[in-house]
Amino acid sequence: MVTRRQFLQLASLLAMSATPAAGWATGPRSQTMILVELRGGNDGVNTLLPPDRERYQRLRPRLSLAHDETLMLQDGMAMHSALAGLEDSWASRDLAWIQGVGYPDPNRSHFRGIDIWETASDADQYLDEGWLASLLANRPTAAVAIGTDRGPFASESVRSISLDNPAQFIQQAQRLSTLGSLIDDNPALAHIVATYRAIDDAAQSLVGTLSQAPPPQRAFAQDPWGQDLLSAYQLIASGLPVQAIKVSLGSFDTHANQASRHRRLLSQLGEGLATLRENLRAIDRWDDTLVLSYSEFGRRLQENASGGTDHGTAAPQLVMGGRVRGGLYGRYPSLQILDAREDLRFSVDFRDVYASVRRDWFGQSGRSMGFIVS
Repeated sequence: MVTRRQFLQLASLLAMSATPAAGWATGPRSQTMILVELRGGNDGVNTLLPPDRERYQRLRPRLSLAHDETLMLQDGMAMHSALAGLEDSWASRDLAWIQGVGYPDPNRSHFRGIDIWETASDADQYLDEGWLASLLANRPTAAVAIGTDRGPFASESVRSISLDNPAQFIQQAQRLSTLGSLIDDNPALAHIVATYRAIDDAAQSLVGTLSQAPPPQRAFAQDPWGQDLLSAYQLIASGLPVQAIKVSLGSFDTHANQASRHRRLLSQLGEGLATLRENLRAIDRWDDTLVLSYSEFGRRLQENASGGTDHGTAAPQLVMGGRVRGGLYGRYPSLQILDAREDLRFSVDFRDVYASVRRDWFGQSGRSMGFIVS
């Protein structure tokens, strides 16, 4: 059963579908930012390999990747071969890796760590709103969390909804049509009747809007991650004024038996984003899309006794999109100069990444790292 709150969320999304395109974003047509949460704390060391291979192999005798398990990028840098789906994007220069992303006094708790990343707070600061809230507040645009929480755009002032699956949500809303005859004659339920009819109309409208989206040329995977990306594609392709979408993949909390599990997750990540890129390019929407990954923390440099890695600090994050200047940004943390717990020291504050997005994607003032063509 769809709740009244979900009714109102769906109505809010549909009401915005009539907004003129010029009002959706800062550009001449709608722009959409897709936030990809790598839930659980992704091991950045085996995602983008450090240049100091000798020390890397010594500290990770079981988890270090052999040469044939990597894909060379530039300047001796390499990424995990499970990310082969991203090779075309790298070659086309619309994929950037930002190295060593973190913040001072890092927190290694899942709950607090993700809260810091999603609100852009200091380690000892507690904020109530997501870091995108001020950019999306009171705009005739929508933010949609697919199969996850709203995180970076959580705020009472942001028009946002959480959907497990847009198509399923529509079907649930439409089932309420069977209740109409039961409550039409009850004056006490008049407000419920009005709400039901408005949402039923909204659901019908959303069905019509999504049906106009061109089908993807390349099929998305049938797993939950692939279907979440399909939903993201449909929302963008349908022309709905969705300015931010959040999706989530995980869990990357690889304390034990990391090798096969991490490879599988990175393969899902690479293939899924490659499929999304190909389909958005086919409908000329890749230049209007920005993909940004984040995770609550990286993992420790040294492997543990269970063939895994424990909660750590800094890690690389990827950025993709038609307006992305591909390449490597920032500096890979030293494997020799570590913090007091012998973890990696960050070289790029994650809020500098956000500042670049604010300026070069949303048209705000501020500093930029230059990985987006403004």
